[in-house]
This record gives sequence, C-alpha cells and structure tokens, in this order.
Amino acid sequence: MASDEVFRSYRALFEFDPVPLEARVTEVEETASWRRETITFRAAYNDNEVSVYLFLSVAHEPPHQAVVFFPGGQARRQDSPEQLQLRMIDLLVTSGRAVMCPIYWGTGERRSMGSPDPRGTDESIRSQVHVDYTTFWIGDLNRSVEYLTTRDDIRADRLAFYGFSWGAEIAPLALALEPRLAVGVLLDGGLPLIRPRSEVQNQHYATRVEFPVLIINWAYDAEFSLELRQRPLLELLAIVPEHKKHVTYPCGHVVFARYRNQAIGEILEWFDTYLGPVD
Repeated sequence: MASDEVFRSYRALFEFDPVPLEARVTEVEETASWRRETITFRAAYNDNEVSVYLFLSVAHEPPHQAVVFFPGGQARRQDSPEQLQLRMIDLLVTSGRAVMCPIYWGTGERRSMGSPDPRGTDESIRSQVHVDYTTFWIGDLNRSVEYLTTRDDIRADRLAFYGFSWGAEIAPLALALEPRLAVGVLLDGGLPLIRPRSEVQNQHYATRVEFPVLIINWAYDAEFSLELRQRPLLELLAIVPEHKKHVTYPCGHVVFARYRNQAIGEILEWFDTYLGPVD
C-alpha cells in the first residue's frame, strides 16, 4: 500500500482549482411517484459543464437523504435520460430518498468527449489517459456532492454513494476522496482485473475508507472472482468489521437479474441503519 506521503501526491491529482458552480435547473419532469430535475453546473476541469439528473420522491417531504449513483460501464453507450439505469435506482426513490445521477465524463450525453472503456486493454488501463479520465470521473462526483450541499431540500449530513459494476469498481477512490459521504453500497463489483497505474489503483484508496460499506456480489463469476477480487476488497477497507458487510448470492454477474428483491432488502436496511429511516 502507498505510504501516507505517496498517497498525498496521488490525492493531489484530484485537486482542482475552485470555480463557482453556476448551477441551473434546465428541465423538470414529474410522474405520479417522482420529480426529475435536469441540472447543469460547471465541471472542476477544462472549462466543461456537467449535467445531472436528480430524482426526488413526491410522496415524501423534504429535506431528503440523498444517494449519488455511479453507473455500470454500459453508460458509455447510452446517450439519453431514457437510457439511464433506472432499474438500479428506482428502489431508492420509492423508499423516499433523493437520487443524483451525474452524467460522468465520456458517458451518456457527454460521450462525445470520449468513450473510455473502464475495463479496456492492458495498455489503455495503464495509460496516462486513463489516469486523466479517472480524475475527471471523481471530479464530477465531487461537484455533484457540492451541488447537493447547496440545496435546502437535501440533508447534507445524510449523503451516500451507490455504485453498480463499474461504479462499484471505482468506489474506493470515490469513498476515500469525498469526505462529505457518510455510507456506501457497492453492487456487482470488486477489485479490477487489470491494475491501472499506481496513482489510481483501488487498494491505495480502499485502505483510507473509514465509513460503513456494504458489498453485494455473486458467488460464481469467472471475471470477478470471489476469492481474488471481492473478498480482498472487503479486507482492504479500513473499517472496523462490524461496519462493513459482504453479501453474496449463488449466481453470476448482475445480482438483480435473479436476486433483486433480496438485494434491495439488504440495500435499504443498510441505508436505514447508517443514514436513518426515511420519515
């Protein structure tokens, strides 16, 4: 693992000059169960803009607990809000929590900026470009959290991270580098098969994660090995054992395909425990 001195140099890669958010709501859509706001604000890098979708339950009164979502790799091939991975987040909105879905660099409507493959080839994963993309992804997450803290209808002390697949892989960096988060859920992820450059290797960050984390996985998967990629991640997390949990189901990749209800129960119970029940 990286020493504290080396880790400080890694962390510095994710420190951008402060710029005003200049946030604005550009569109609002309502259904019988939720309100979806499209919001745009300045990115932390390259004079870019970030778009996010914020889902708010209409059945629950604010202020809301909020969960920031990081999607699976298919987000690189999706380019409209209708293609958001809603099946992964609807459980949270119906439970009464707000869910923020940032459109991360190179995904969704921002695909024209580049469509990085988070698993890619050995050469691409170990490139400087991959390091740069990673700083952009975390920058988008940080700015999204910053925006949430400006809203009166959001509980700034009740913010969570929820990553699916690719989002669960990058989670150690997100959880270690965003101190305003209070709890994390990692679904269908683990340590990456190809190790990137040391500056963005998960293990250096996992050992700096000190708040509660739930990991939900499948027991049988040739790529995300239970023994090589799942349990080692759990062991690396710098959390006392009673505040980290690893749940596995007897299936392959994508737990929701066969054990959706069971996994939802685990996720909601975890958030209820560490964020508090929704009023």
